[in-house]
Amino acid sequence: MTRLPAFAALVGAIWCLPGLAVGEDGVTLLIDRRAGEVSFYLSLPAEDLPAVMGEGAGEMLGPDGTVDIDALYDGTFDTADRLFAGSALRVNGEEVQVEALSMMLHDPKFLPPFADPYDGQVSIAVCTSPETVRGMELAELRAYLGYFAWRVDGLGPLELSFPRTGRDPVEVTLRVFDDFEPAGERVVFLEDGGTISVPVAATFAPGGSKIGTGAAIGALALIVAFTFSYMSRARRRRHAGQSQG
Repeated sequence: MTRLPAFAALVGAIWCLPGLAVGEDGVTLLIDRRAGEVSFYLSLPAEDLPAVMGEGAGEMLGPDGTVDIDALYDGTFDTADRLFAGSALRVNGEEVQVEALSMMLHDPKFLPPFADPYDGQVSIAVCTSPETVRGMELAELRAYLGYFAWRVDGLGPLELSFPRTGRDPVEVTLRVFDDFEPAGERVVFLEDGGTISVPVAATFAPGGSKIGTGAAIGALALIVAFTFSYMSRARRRRHAGQSQG
């Protein structure tokens, strides 16, 4: 797992801010909380990764500047780890370890609307046809990233902080779920180097979700994604050991 660095300055995105207009190319954050874990998924324009996350995804491009399809199929958790290295998740005020599930570059017209955790899992899955982005450049795509923290009080207050990159403030559509059930939705104003805070209990009106009783399916998808990530990492470690031997 990746140990996340702390931030010296946490300028918060206030939970109770009124809704702010978000363009179709904005940032969306899905958070799914439960008693023993929390998972979250980000969607944003691929070109905006350096501004929001502090790092880009240049290694996922080929020499011609278009997406390297083989790199997507090979597994992208290492890239997702690197992209999150400048960010931090705190639960009950304590920084916790975060594991990258995966990340993908997609043409959003081939994906579900990124409205709930199930959409997040579909969007980061390698089996969601990387072939659809063959020959495309970053300017045409969105980046989808998935992470989780295990053995934490996911229902406690959460703080997700982002690196200071010199960017302008951005608007983030935040959708929160408690064990796949919608807990609420807000648009928050995220300052450069700021933090998105989620209280113990959301107090705003919940939005719609197509998950409902499908939480078990989503949980299974999360387990599959974690297993793929773990097996891929183990395979790379074995390969590295054999090469050194």
